[in-house]
Formats: sequence, C-alpha cells, structure tokens
Amino acid sequence: MPKPDKKRGILMVAIVIVVTAGIGAASWFSSSFKRDLTDDEILARLEPGVSPRDVQHALSQLEGRLGPSYEGRDRFREPLVALVDSEYVEIRRQIAWVMGREPAEVYREGLARMLADNDAGVQLNAACALSNFNDPRARPRLLAGLTSFEVAAPASGSLDIKVKAGDPASLGAALGVVETADGSVDVRTSMSGFVERLPRGNNGEVDAGEAVLVVAPDPKVVRNVLVALRFVGRLEDVSHIEPFASGAVTRMGEDVAEEARAAIAAIKGRGK
Repeated sequence: MPKPDKKRGILMVAIVIVVTAGIGAASWFSSSFKRDLTDDEILARLEPGVSPRDVQHALSQLEGRLGPSYEGRDRFREPLVALVDSEYVEIRRQIAWVMGREPAEVYREGLARMLADNDAGVQLNAACALSNFNDPRARPRLLAGLTSFEVAAPASGSLDIKVKAGDPASLGAALGVVETADGSVDVRTSMSGFVERLPRGNNGEVDAGEAVLVVAPDPKVVRNVLVALRFVGRLEDVSHIEPFASGAVTRMGEDVAEEARAAIAAIKGRGK
C-alpha cells in the first residue's frame, strides 16, 4: 500500500470528482473549454464582471497547471481568493479545488473560510483541499461527509416529493417541488447520494428549512473523504471509518473498503 505522502495525487483526482459533478449539473462545460489560454487570458477571465462561463474556462485551465512548480503562480492568488465569495455555487465548488493545488497560506485561509459556505458541496471540497495542508480544521467537515444529511424545504408551501427511499439523489436534479403562492421551487440536494428516508412523506404542507429528505452519501464522495482523512484523521475517528472498512455500510463497494482500511492504517501510523 502506498504511503500517505505519495497519495496526494490521488487526493487531487478524488476532489475533482466532487467538483466535476457540480459543474456538469450546471452544464457550463463545453468543448470550447479545451482551448488553451495564456496566463494573461486566464487573468482577464478572473476579473470582476466576467461571465461565469469564462471564469469556468479559466479555472479549468488552472486546474492542470497550478502548483508549487508553476512559474508566475503568484499573480493568480489575489483574483482566485476573490472568487471565494462568488455568487455562483459552481464557481465556489471549483475554486475550492483549485486553491488546494498550491500550498500558499492565502489559499489555506480562503479554504478555511469556505468551510462556512452555505453549500455543503463547497464545504466538502474546501475540507478535502485543506487536507493537503494537513489542516485540522478540515476534519469536522470530512467526518460529516461520512454520514447521512438532510435536504431542507427551500420555501414554505405544499410539498410534492418525486423520489422514494432507495432512489438516487443526484446533484442538480429536481427531487421534488414546493408550491408557494408565488410559484414552484424545486427541492435539490447540494451533494449526490441515495434517498434514505422522507421525514415528511411525499406531500403535505412544510415550512422553509424543514427537513424533507434524508440522503446517504454517494460512494464516490465517501471515498474522497477517506482519502483526505489519511492526512487529518485522528485515532478517535477510526470508529467512524471501520464500518466502511468492514463492508458494513450499504452501497459501498470494495474500493471504498480499501480506502477505509488505508485511512485507518495511516491514522494509526501517526499514533494520534
């Protein structure tokens, strides 16, 4: 089994799975993003007021370039950190991953801020990226990524859930709708997974913020978290990881079990 410090490349691959899911849901990627941009063109696309599509293009270029050996990387730091507060959740999800590519303190602090983002996918990407810095602030959010999570009603009104227990809950998909006096609002999840239960049933009156779905995490998300926990997990976290290592958690394959065992070995190897 490779040592933890040799798994950082795998961690980067793992993080991009989460990010790509968010980007795909928004349908912002296209074949035009394959066109290489110069550093100056990237910087121009990171300026305030640029279309989200052009920002995504610039970030997709930086994903493959940014790192400690990238000459001229300093000039990207200020505009990248500014995107931490982007109004577009897809950009925030992606910028979390990009900032994890280079161990700059300004990125580390930006990622720490993103742990308080109002989108769970942004929080998790930021936590995974922070693990590259061995930053313990990532740990609580990573552990939460191993557990089921609630999806809240986006508004008050009449609920109509379109899925049932056991169904996929895909990022970006409308899982139901809340009918209000002003129209309908879709019920969506900020991370992919599987519907575990419906606390309010399929329909009825709900208040905004009330839990209407409980979703178990997607195996890909769990695997990403386990990779990150190799670097920031503690001995007391082993009990949370062991069910995945033993195969006791439904829908988790052998790849998740292997990653769980590797995370446990790494944590025990540190002895703390």
